[in-house]
Amino acid sequence: MNPTTPTPTQIATPSLGRVPSIISLILGISGLILILVSYGFFMSTVAFVMLSIAIVIGITGLILALTNKRIARANKARRAGTVTNIITIAWAIIAIGGFAVIAIAGFLFQGGASTSTGARAASEAQINEPNTFAPGETAHIGAWDVKITKVTRDYQPTAEEYTPGHTSKSGLTDTNDEFVVAEGTKTPNGKTEAVYLEGGYLKLNGNRTLSEDKKFLPSIKNAAGDTYDFRFIFRIEQGSEDLALTYPVTVYKAISPIVGTEGMPREEVVYTLQLN
Repeated sequence: MNPTTPTPTQIATPSLGRVPSIISLILGISGLILILVSYGFFMSTVAFVMLSIAIVIGITGLILALTNKRIARANKARRAGTVTNIITIAWAIIAIGGFAVIAIAGFLFQGGASTSTGARAASEAQINEPNTFAPGETAHIGAWDVKITKVTRDYQPTAEEYTPGHTSKSGLTDTNDEFVVAEGTKTPNGKTEAVYLEGGYLKLNGNRTLSEDKKFLPSIKNAAGDTYDFRFIFRIEQGSEDLALTYPVTVYKAISPIVGTEGMPREEVVYTLQLN
């Protein structure tokens, strides 16, 4: 055999030696990128999951780099992979620890009127109070009293209220739908307001109003204490017999002055107002 001709072993060994090193480096860089992205979801479950994945990636990459040491001792990719994966593991652990310290501090040092004993008691009361109301009955929704005073069926909306020819998100068209108007009043009832409320969309038989309604019941801090009139137009399936308004509210039991509502105990309450 010609001595200058490399054997198969001489060709394969350095090639196979580089592959785990390159994979280790790629994993290390991926872990660092994942950590940076996790900061965009600060103090959330998503951030915790991303940091945990970064740790797993870092450990996997570090194992690849260390077990490949004897095969490619002088491989620069192996050295770079070792360093980046160590940084990934350490950074992710420090970030998780920092998030944990901030969360614990939020629980220990809650302050302000929003987390007072009265507000927390109001949250518990709102969660436990009745949330289904008969036709004509005044609905007690936390610090607000809501009463439906008039329901108009087969309403013909004006051009400003509705443009014909549109298909609703629920699949309704102009040929199989009906417009219903719900009118009523909302009045602050003097109760202590819950810690924090996050209202969803007011719906009639699962259909949203033709206007934005997520601020249906704002904080009473922004109310003057008077009675407010409201009027909402809904587009529902024609001939629907049982009409019911639903309004979901997330009631928070505490707010941290450091992280706000993130991670705080909460519960969703869905209020139902029967219209017929």
